[in-house]
Amino acid sequence: MPTSNEKYYNELILQFVARRQKLKISQCELGEIIGVTDYHLSKWEGGHRRPTGFLLWCWAESLGARLVLKDG
Repeated sequence: MPTSNEKYYNELILQFVARRQKLKISQCELGEIIGVTDYHLSKWEGGHRRPTGFLLWCWAESLGARLVLKDG
């Protein structure tokens, strides 16, 4: 059974990375949009750090995505 960190990374972060790549936006460009450095974004995308709830929302918004809660 996956840990909460694995689930967070596999079910959320990988979608964000794929969306950024699909939009052809670099980490540097996306960092500027969100208001963080590309270093921070790299750590988030690599699963080494987690953004705050607000920055997670900003990340989703910058990609034209929505955060949706699922039961279970």
